[in-house]
Amino acid sequence: MWLLPLDRRAQETPDEPALADDLNVLSWSALGGQVTRAAARLLEFAPGPDDRVTVLGDNAIPTLVAHLAGLRAGVGTVATSRNLTSGELVDQITDAGVTGIITGPVGAGAALDAARELGLPLVMHGTTAIGHAFDWDLRLAAAPAGRSLPTDRPARPQLVYTSGITGRARATEVRWVSGPVADASAYLAAMSAPPGFPLGPHLVCGRPLQHNALLTSLRHLAAGQPVVVLGRFDAETFFYGVQKWQVSSTVMVPTHFQRLLALPEEIRARYGVSSLRQVSHTGSACPPDVKRAMIDWFGPVLTAVWRHRPSARPDSTASQVSIGPDTTEPANAYASAEAGKEPLPEPDEASAKSALGQRESRHSRPQTATPWNRHPHRPG
Repeated sequence: MWLLPLDRRAQETPDEPALADDLNVLSWSALGGQVTRAAARLLEFAPGPDDRVTVLGDNAIPTLVAHLAGLRAGVGTVATSRNLTSGELVDQITDAGVTGIITGPVGAGAALDAARELGLPLVMHGTTAIGHAFDWDLRLAAAPAGRSLPTDRPARPQLVYTSGITGRARATEVRWVSGPVADASAYLAAMSAPPGFPLGPHLVCGRPLQHNALLTSLRHLAAGQPVVVLGRFDAETFFYGVQKWQVSSTVMVPTHFQRLLALPEEIRARYGVSSLRQVSHTGSACPPDVKRAMIDWFGPVLTAVWRHRPSARPDSTASQVSIGPDTTEPANAYASAEAGKEPLPEPDEASAKSALGQRESRHSRPQTATPWNRHPHRPG
Protein backbone atom coordinates (compact mmCIF):
# COMPACT_ATOMS: atom_id res chain seq x y z
CA MET A 1 0.00 0.00 0.00
CA TRP A 2 1.35 3.43 -0.95
CA LEU A 3 1.75 5.71 2.06
CA LEU A 4 1.71 9.47 2.25
CA PRO A 5 5.02 11.04 3.31
CA LEU A 6 3.65 12.00 6.72
CA ASP A 7 2.50 8.39 7.24
CA ARG A 8 5.91 7.09 6.24
CA ARG A 9 7.52 9.45 8.73
CA ALA A 10 5.23 8.07 11.45
CA GLN A 11 6.44 4.56 10.63
CA GLU A 12 10.11 5.21 9.89
CA THR A 13 10.94 8.08 12.27
CA PRO A 14 8.09 7.95 14.80
CA ASP A 15 9.88 9.82 17.59
CA GLU A 16 11.36 12.67 15.57
CA PRO A 17 9.68 16.09 15.95
CA ALA A 18 7.00 16.87 13.40
CA LEU A 19 5.08 19.90 14.69
CA ALA A 20 5.99 22.35 17.44
CA ASP A 21 4.53 25.51 18.91
CA ASP A 22 5.49 27.72 21.85
CA LEU A 23 4.35 25.12 24.39
CA ASN A 24 4.45 21.63 22.90
CA VAL A 25 6.13 19.34 20.38
CA LEU A 26 4.44 16.48 18.54
CA SER A 27 6.41 13.58 17.12
CA TRP A 28 5.45 12.15 13.74
CA SER A 29 3.74 9.26 15.51
CA ALA A 30 1.78 11.58 17.80
CA LEU A 31 0.86 13.87 14.91
CA GLY A 32 -0.45 10.94 12.88
CA GLY A 33 -2.56 9.77 15.79
CA GLN A 34 -4.01 13.21 16.45
CA VAL A 35 -4.83 13.81 12.80
CA THR A 36 -6.64 10.47 12.52
CA ARG A 37 -8.68 11.06 15.69
CA ALA A 38 -9.42 14.67 14.75
CA ALA A 39 -10.56 13.54 11.29
CA ALA A 40 -13.07 11.19 12.90
CA ARG A 41 -14.39 13.98 15.10
CA LEU A 42 -14.67 16.40 12.17
CA LEU A 43 -16.82 13.88 10.33
CA GLU A 44 -19.19 13.89 13.30
CA PHE A 45 -19.47 17.68 13.07
CA ALA A 46 -19.65 17.75 9.27
CA PRO A 47 -21.26 14.54 7.98
CA GLY A 48 -22.43 16.03 4.70
CA PRO A 49 -20.06 16.63 1.76
CA ASP A 50 -20.88 20.36 1.77
CA ASP A 51 -20.56 20.86 5.53
CA ARG A 52 -17.58 22.79 6.85
CA VAL A 53 -15.89 23.36 10.20
CA THR A 54 -14.44 26.76 11.05
CA VAL A 55 -11.02 26.89 12.74
CA LEU A 56 -10.08 30.16 14.42
CA GLY A 57 -6.47 30.99 13.62
CA ASP A 58 -4.56 30.68 16.88
CA ASN A 59 -0.88 29.98 16.29
CA ALA A 60 -0.90 26.61 17.98
CA ILE A 61 -0.58 22.92 17.15
CA PRO A 62 -4.35 22.17 17.23
CA THR A 63 -5.01 24.72 14.47
CA LEU A 64 -2.81 22.90 11.96
CA VAL A 65 -3.93 19.48 13.20
CA ALA A 66 -7.56 20.46 12.59
CA HIS A 67 -6.87 21.71 9.05
CA LEU A 68 -4.77 18.66 8.22
CA ALA A 69 -7.48 16.39 9.62
CA GLY A 70 -10.02 18.12 7.39
CA LEU A 71 -7.88 17.43 4.34
CA ARG A 72 -7.55 13.78 5.37
CA ALA A 73 -11.28 13.31 6.05
CA GLY A 74 -12.64 15.34 3.15
CA VAL A 75 -14.14 17.91 5.53
CA GLY A 76 -13.78 21.50 4.40
CA THR A 77 -12.24 23.75 7.03
CA VAL A 78 -12.59 27.51 7.15
CA ALA A 79 -9.59 29.58 8.28
CA THR A 80 -11.15 32.30 10.39
CA SER A 81 -9.67 35.28 12.21
CA ARG A 82 -9.40 34.84 15.95
CA ASN A 83 -10.16 38.55 16.39
CA LEU A 84 -13.66 38.66 14.91
CA THR A 85 -16.57 39.85 16.98
CA SER A 86 -19.31 37.31 17.57
CA GLY A 87 -21.46 39.06 14.97
CA GLU A 88 -18.71 38.96 12.36
CA LEU A 89 -18.06 35.30 13.16
CA VAL A 90 -21.76 34.45 12.81
CA ASP A 91 -21.76 36.18 9.42
CA GLN A 92 -18.80 34.15 8.12
CA ILE A 93 -20.07 30.90 9.63
CA THR A 94 -23.43 31.39 7.92
CA ASP A 95 -21.79 32.37 4.65
CA ALA A 96 -19.50 29.32 4.61
CA GLY A 97 -22.07 26.70 5.62
CA VAL A 98 -20.24 25.85 8.84
CA THR A 99 -21.58 23.08 11.09
CA GLY A 100 -18.93 23.13 13.84
CA ILE A 101 -16.36 25.46 15.44
CA ILE A 102 -12.82 24.95 16.76
CA THR A 103 -11.15 27.78 18.67
CA GLY A 104 -8.19 28.61 20.86
CA PRO A 105 -8.14 31.07 23.76
CA VAL A 106 -8.06 34.33 21.78
CA GLY A 107 -11.37 33.82 19.99
CA ALA A 108 -13.06 31.70 22.65
CA GLY A 109 -15.57 34.34 23.77
CA ALA A 110 -16.80 35.20 20.27
CA ALA A 111 -16.85 31.52 19.30
CA LEU A 112 -18.95 30.61 22.34
CA ASP A 113 -21.47 33.37 21.60
CA ALA A 114 -21.66 32.36 17.93
CA ALA A 115 -22.04 28.67 18.76
CA ARG A 116 -24.89 29.45 21.17
CA GLU A 117 -26.65 31.70 18.69
CA LEU A 118 -26.44 29.18 15.86
CA GLY A 119 -26.75 25.99 17.93
CA LEU A 120 -23.39 24.60 16.73
CA PRO A 121 -20.94 22.27 18.49
CA LEU A 122 -17.80 23.96 19.75
CA VAL A 123 -14.34 22.63 20.66
CA MET A 124 -11.80 24.70 22.63
CA HIS A 125 -8.06 24.18 22.94
CA GLY A 126 -5.47 25.98 25.03
CA THR A 127 -8.09 27.18 27.52
CA THR A 128 -10.72 25.73 29.83
CA ALA A 129 -13.77 24.59 27.90
CA ILE A 130 -16.76 26.58 29.13
CA GLY A 131 -20.47 26.43 28.51
CA HIS A 132 -21.43 23.63 26.14
CA ALA A 133 -17.95 23.50 24.59
CA PHE A 134 -15.87 20.32 24.34
CA ASP A 135 -12.24 20.18 25.43
CA TRP A 136 -9.91 19.50 22.46
CA ASP A 137 -7.62 17.03 24.23
CA LEU A 138 -10.46 15.11 25.88
CA ARG A 139 -12.45 15.06 22.66
CA LEU A 140 -9.54 13.56 20.73
CA ALA A 141 -8.65 11.09 23.48
CA ALA A 142 -12.22 9.75 23.47
CA ALA A 143 -12.38 9.33 19.68
CA PRO A 144 -13.01 5.73 18.59
CA ALA A 145 -9.72 3.91 18.07
CA GLY A 146 -9.06 2.42 14.66
CA ARG A 147 -12.03 4.03 12.96
CA SER A 148 -11.62 3.85 9.20
CA LEU A 149 -11.99 7.10 7.32
CA PRO A 150 -13.89 7.42 4.03
CA THR A 151 -11.72 7.44 0.94
CA ASP A 152 -14.19 8.79 -1.60
CA ARG A 153 -15.41 12.09 -0.17
CA PRO A 154 -14.91 15.02 -2.53
CA ALA A 155 -11.89 17.25 -2.04
CA ARG A 156 -12.71 20.20 0.20
CA PRO A 157 -9.82 22.69 0.25
CA GLN A 158 -9.72 25.38 2.92
CA LEU A 159 -11.75 28.55 2.70
CA VAL A 160 -9.75 31.68 3.51
CA TYR A 161 -11.47 34.99 4.20
CA THR A 162 -10.21 38.43 3.33
CA SER A 163 -9.89 40.96 6.12
CA GLY A 164 -12.85 42.87 4.74
CA ILE A 165 -10.76 45.93 3.84
CA THR A 166 -13.14 46.74 0.98
CA GLY A 167 -16.32 45.96 2.90
CA ARG A 168 -17.71 42.60 3.91
CA ALA A 169 -15.10 39.85 4.10
CA ARG A 170 -15.06 37.49 1.12
CA ALA A 171 -14.12 33.84 0.85
CA THR A 172 -11.65 32.06 -1.40
CA GLU A 173 -11.36 28.30 -1.66
CA VAL A 174 -7.61 27.79 -1.91
CA ARG A 175 -6.09 25.54 -4.56
CA TRP A 176 -2.67 24.15 -3.81
CA VAL A 177 -2.61 21.48 -6.52
CA SER A 178 -2.96 21.73 -10.29
CA GLY A 179 -5.73 20.15 -12.27
CA PRO A 180 -8.80 18.24 -11.12
CA VAL A 181 -8.58 15.54 -8.46
CA ALA A 182 -10.93 12.62 -7.96
CA ASP A 183 -11.52 12.96 -4.23
CA ALA A 184 -10.10 14.15 -0.92
CA SER A 185 -7.54 11.34 -0.78
CA ALA A 186 -6.22 12.28 -4.21
CA TYR A 187 -6.06 15.94 -3.21
CA LEU A 188 -3.98 15.20 -0.12
CA ALA A 189 -1.75 12.88 -2.15
CA ALA A 190 -1.20 15.64 -4.71
CA MET A 191 -0.32 18.04 -1.88
CA SER A 192 2.25 15.48 -0.72
CA ALA A 193 4.00 15.32 -4.08
CA PRO A 194 7.67 16.36 -4.34
CA PRO A 195 7.55 19.96 -3.13
CA GLY A 196 8.79 23.15 -4.71
CA PHE A 197 10.12 24.37 -1.36
CA PRO A 198 13.34 23.33 0.41
CA LEU A 199 13.20 20.19 2.51
CA GLY A 200 13.66 20.61 6.22
CA PRO A 201 11.84 22.46 9.02
CA HIS A 202 9.53 25.31 8.06
CA LEU A 203 8.90 28.21 10.46
CA VAL A 204 5.56 30.01 10.81
CA CYS A 205 6.80 33.27 12.24
CA GLY A 206 4.04 34.81 14.26
CA ARG A 207 1.32 36.01 11.90
CA PRO A 208 -2.10 34.42 12.53
CA LEU A 209 -2.83 31.02 10.98
CA GLN A 210 -5.75 32.37 8.97
CA HIS A 211 -3.81 33.48 5.88
CA ASN A 212 -3.06 31.33 2.86
CA ALA A 213 0.66 32.10 3.01
CA LEU A 214 0.84 30.71 6.55
CA LEU A 215 -1.54 27.80 5.94
CA THR A 216 0.70 26.49 3.18
CA SER A 217 2.71 25.10 6.10
CA LEU A 218 0.19 22.25 5.73
CA ARG A 219 1.96 21.35 2.49
CA HIS A 220 5.20 20.98 4.40
CA LEU A 221 3.56 18.60 6.88
CA ALA A 222 1.86 16.65 4.10
CA ALA A 223 5.26 16.29 2.41
CA GLY A 224 6.75 14.90 5.61
CA GLN A 225 8.64 18.06 6.60
CA PRO A 226 8.55 19.47 10.17
CA VAL A 227 6.79 22.73 10.99
CA VAL A 228 7.49 25.12 13.88
CA VAL A 229 4.85 27.71 14.84
CA LEU A 230 5.71 30.90 16.73
CA GLY A 231 2.82 32.34 18.73
CA ARG A 232 3.84 35.98 18.14
CA PHE A 233 6.66 37.53 16.22
CA ASP A 234 9.66 38.55 18.29
CA ALA A 235 12.93 39.20 16.48
CA GLU A 236 15.24 37.38 18.86
CA THR A 237 12.78 34.50 19.33
CA PHE A 238 12.73 34.12 15.55
CA PHE A 239 16.50 33.66 15.47
CA TYR A 240 16.39 31.31 18.42
CA GLY A 241 13.83 29.17 16.57
CA VAL A 242 15.81 29.17 13.33
CA GLN A 243 18.95 28.05 15.12
CA LYS A 244 17.28 25.54 17.45
CA TRP A 245 15.29 23.81 14.74
CA GLN A 246 17.71 24.43 11.85
CA VAL A 247 14.89 25.98 9.88
CA SER A 248 15.21 25.85 6.09
CA SER A 249 12.25 28.00 5.01
CA THR A 250 9.81 30.63 6.23
CA VAL A 251 7.40 33.32 5.01
CA MET A 252 7.80 36.93 6.18
CA VAL A 253 6.77 40.50 5.41
CA PRO A 254 9.03 43.57 5.15
CA THR A 255 8.06 44.67 8.66
CA HIS A 256 9.66 41.47 9.95
CA PHE A 257 12.87 42.31 8.09
CA GLN A 258 12.97 45.78 9.63
CA ARG A 259 12.52 44.36 13.11
CA LEU A 260 15.32 41.86 12.55
CA LEU A 261 17.66 44.54 11.24
CA ALA A 262 16.87 46.75 14.25
CA LEU A 263 18.36 44.22 16.66
CA PRO A 264 21.65 45.24 18.25
CA GLU A 265 24.67 43.71 16.60
CA GLU A 266 25.60 41.76 19.72
CA ILE A 267 22.23 39.97 19.65
CA ARG A 268 22.40 39.31 15.91
CA ALA A 269 25.86 37.79 16.36
CA ARG A 270 24.55 35.16 18.78
CA TYR A 271 22.55 33.28 16.19
CA GLY A 272 23.34 31.52 12.94
CA VAL A 273 21.08 31.60 9.89
CA SER A 274 23.05 29.31 7.59
CA SER A 275 20.27 26.69 7.62
CA LEU A 276 17.85 29.06 5.82
CA ARG A 277 17.50 28.23 2.14
CA GLN A 278 14.31 30.13 1.30
CA VAL A 279 12.73 33.20 2.88
CA SER A 280 9.57 34.06 0.95
CA HIS A 281 8.39 37.60 1.50
CA THR A 282 4.94 38.94 0.83
CA GLY A 283 2.94 42.01 1.77
CA SER A 284 3.90 45.46 0.54
CA ALA A 285 6.93 46.31 -1.55
CA CYS A 286 10.14 45.79 0.37
CA PRO A 287 12.39 48.88 0.31
CA PRO A 288 15.51 48.02 -1.73
CA ASP A 289 17.87 49.05 1.06
CA VAL A 290 16.09 46.75 3.51
CA LYS A 291 16.13 43.86 1.06
CA ARG A 292 19.80 44.41 0.25
CA ALA A 293 20.65 44.46 3.96
CA MET A 294 18.77 41.18 4.44
CA ILE A 295 20.55 39.53 1.51
CA ASP A 296 23.93 40.73 2.75
CA TRP A 297 23.06 39.11 6.08
CA PHE A 298 21.11 35.96 5.10
CA GLY A 299 22.58 35.33 1.66
CA PRO A 300 20.66 34.96 -1.65
CA VAL A 301 17.70 33.14 -0.12
CA LEU A 302 14.94 35.75 -0.42
CA THR A 303 12.04 34.89 -2.69
CA ALA A 304 9.57 37.59 -3.67
CA VAL A 305 5.90 36.65 -3.39
CA TRP A 306 4.68 39.32 -5.70
CA ARG A 307 1.55 40.73 -7.27
CA HIS A 308 3.68 42.24 -10.05
CA ARG A 309 6.47 40.57 -11.97
CA PRO A 310 9.68 42.43 -11.06
CA SER A 311 11.36 44.38 -13.78
CA ALA A 312 14.68 43.11 -15.08
CA ARG A 313 16.14 46.62 -14.79
CA PRO A 314 18.54 46.91 -11.85
CA ASP A 315 17.29 50.43 -11.13
CA SER A 316 13.62 49.46 -10.88
CA THR A 317 11.42 51.28 -8.41
CA ALA A 318 10.83 49.94 -4.94
CA SER A 319 7.48 48.50 -5.99
CA GLN A 320 9.14 46.42 -8.69
CA VAL A 321 12.55 45.45 -7.40
CA SER A 322 12.99 41.90 -6.22
CA ILE A 323 16.36 40.36 -5.45
CA GLY A 324 16.36 36.60 -5.39
CA PRO A 325 14.05 34.17 -7.20
CA ASP A 326 10.81 35.64 -8.48
CA THR A 327 7.85 33.41 -7.77
CA THR A 328 5.32 36.06 -8.88
CA GLU A 329 2.90 34.28 -6.57
CA PRO A 330 0.64 36.40 -4.36
CA ALA A 331 -0.03 34.50 -1.19
CA ASN A 332 -3.62 35.49 -0.35
CA ALA A 333 -2.29 36.91 2.92
CA TYR A 334 -4.56 39.84 3.59
CA ALA A 335 -3.62 42.71 5.84
CA SER A 336 -5.45 42.10 9.09
CA ALA A 337 -3.68 44.17 11.71
CA GLU A 338 -4.27 42.89 15.23
CA ALA A 339 -4.55 45.12 18.28
CA GLY A 340 -1.17 45.64 19.85
CA LYS A 341 0.68 43.93 17.03
CA GLU A 342 2.46 45.02 13.93
CA PRO A 343 0.45 46.88 11.27
CA LEU A 344 0.57 44.67 8.19
CA PRO A 345 0.51 46.18 4.71
CA GLU A 346 -2.52 46.17 2.50
CA PRO A 347 -2.57 44.02 -0.63
CA ASP A 348 -2.68 45.80 -3.94
CA GLU A 349 -4.13 44.82 -7.29
CA ALA A 350 -3.34 41.26 -8.27
CA SER A 351 -3.93 38.58 -10.84
CA ALA A 352 -6.57 35.95 -10.14
CA LYS A 353 -4.74 33.24 -12.08
CA SER A 354 -2.95 30.76 -9.87
CA ALA A 355 0.75 29.97 -10.05
CA LEU A 356 -0.04 26.40 -11.03
CA GLY A 357 -1.94 27.41 -14.12
CA GLN A 358 -5.53 26.98 -12.95
CA ARG A 359 -8.12 29.42 -11.70
CA GLU A 360 -8.88 29.18 -8.02
CA SER A 361 -12.35 28.00 -7.08
CA ARG A 362 -14.92 30.64 -6.29
CA HIS A 363 -16.93 30.23 -3.12
CA SER A 364 -20.44 30.22 -4.51
CA ARG A 365 -22.49 31.43 -1.56
CA PRO A 366 -24.10 34.89 -1.88
CA GLN A 367 -22.05 38.06 -1.41
CA THR A 368 -18.73 36.33 -1.74
CA ALA A 369 -16.05 36.71 -4.37
CA THR A 370 -12.66 35.30 -5.11
CA PRO A 371 -9.59 37.43 -4.41
CA TRP A 372 -6.21 36.41 -5.78
CA ASN A 373 -4.62 33.23 -4.56
CA ARG A 374 -1.33 31.63 -5.46
CA HIS A 375 0.94 29.23 -3.70
CA PRO A 376 3.80 31.21 -2.13
CA HIS A 377 6.57 28.67 -2.70
CA ARG A 378 6.24 27.12 -6.15
CA PRO A 379 7.47 29.16 -9.16
CA GLY A 380 4.91 29.80 -11.86
